[in-house]
Amino acid sequence: MTQQVQESDREAGGTAEAWAPINLFQAAWRHKALLVVALITGLVLAGLYFSQAPRVYESKAQVLVVKKSPDVVGVEMRNLPIEDYVSTHQTLIKSQVILARAIKKRALDALPVFAGEHEELTEIIAKNLNVTRNKGAMGNNNILNVAYRTRGAAESAVILEAVIESYKEFLDETYRNMSEDTLDLITKARDLLQKELVQKEADYREFRLKTPLLGKGKEGNSLWQDRLLGIESRRSALLLKRVEIQGQLDAIDRARKNNQRPEVLLLLIADLTGKLNHDNPRQAAGASFQDQLLPLLQEEQKLLELYGENHPQVVSVRKRIRIARELFATPAAPWKKPSPDADIREDRSAADSVVAHVEYLHQQLEHIKGMEKTLAEVFEQEHIETRKMTSYDIMDEGFRADILRSQQLYEVIIKRLQDVSLVKDVGGYDARTIASPAMGKVVSPLAILVFPAGAFAGILLGFGLALLAEVTDKSFRSPEEIRKRGK
Repeated sequence: MTQQVQESDREAGGTAEAWAPINLFQAAWRHKALLVVALITGLVLAGLYFSQAPRVYESKAQVLVVKKSPDVVGVEMRNLPIEDYVSTHQTLIKSQVILARAIKKRALDALPVFAGEHEELTEIIAKNLNVTRNKGAMGNNNILNVAYRTRGAAESAVILEAVIESYKEFLDETYRNMSEDTLDLITKARDLLQKELVQKEADYREFRLKTPLLGKGKEGNSLWQDRLLGIESRRSALLLKRVEIQGQLDAIDRARKNNQRPEVLLLLIADLTGKLNHDNPRQAAGASFQDQLLPLLQEEQKLLELYGENHPQVVSVRKRIRIARELFATPAAPWKKPSPDADIREDRSAADSVVAHVEYLHQQLEHIKGMEKTLAEVFEQEHIETRKMTSYDIMDEGFRADILRSQQLYEVIIKRLQDVSLVKDVGGYDARTIASPAMGKVVSPLAILVFPAGAFAGILLGFGLALLAEVTDKSFRSPEEIRKRGK
């Protein structure tokens, strides 16, 4: 019984010692044959895998994406927000539109690598196509790293080149079509507006040939309006003159009813006539009678102080005074034969002068009324003609304004057409291949990975076998083990 317990203890102690880490490498060394066999086995299996595994080839390329700047047309770009457009193109290049165009243009569905595939071809290419952004010292830049993996070395380059070409063509067509469509629309609008402008100018020329002469006065009014305004201004002047003459007649009539002397009436007439504006130079001279008579009276007084009553110079001045008074009292006196007893009948002449002046005012009043009537008839006729001519003026202004608007719009369209012509090749994006797709290189399986992995697996297997052999081996390997188990 005691011997069985000792053997049991010895087996337990041996097992613990065998699993101890310090004995692992010793066990591997003692069972190095197993380790070598396991290593060789791992390498053989790696070699079998490497030789039998299907080869996967990868073709790589780099594409620079640049946004075309409109700086050439004077657009201020400093205040515009920075746009991260590369991420959009990173997704665009893998889109169904680009891949479908590539398949159709290059007939990729006929390649041997896609033989027997049941999945949609665009889905297969999208899974094996890898697009990443290149990173520089300052972070992400505008370069896209594009790679494609497939089972054929040449096919990987062909597929990748087809995808990049389709992507570049899509960018060119998209933005070129937008610019060309805009240019075409503006060109059509220009041609249509030019045709309308030519027709409007022809209509305006025909209108001017069929209408009376049109023109503008100094104040910007038409000639017909200026003439009508002149007639109305003359009527207003005659009306004011008629009112003034009527007022003068009323004043003289009141004075005569009050039995005023003829001399007083003459003074009243002189005062009223001096305040009245006359267009006739002769009447204007009469208006300043007092100013003309005063120097003669002063000269008479001066001569009387120097000479006698009958001195020739005194007599001459008095004749001049009498002529001035007769001219004022009776405007028709210059056309009458002088009366020899004019000096004796001065009182009767003054009364006759008042009567003559009143009659003259009545005649002038009748003359004004006749002129007013005539001007009223002329005004009515001119008013009708002016209304007709005003309609022509309105039509003329309408033609001019319409032509001016068309010309301004035509100039705007021409400028817009020039701008579009300048930027039609500037807008959009420019994709340039800076690293063309090359023949695909093997990326799976790689010997540098398969064989070290096989060797590592073989070593692990060898260690495991050595440890297992160490645990199951019950024999004594050294005197030290004998002593330990004896105890």
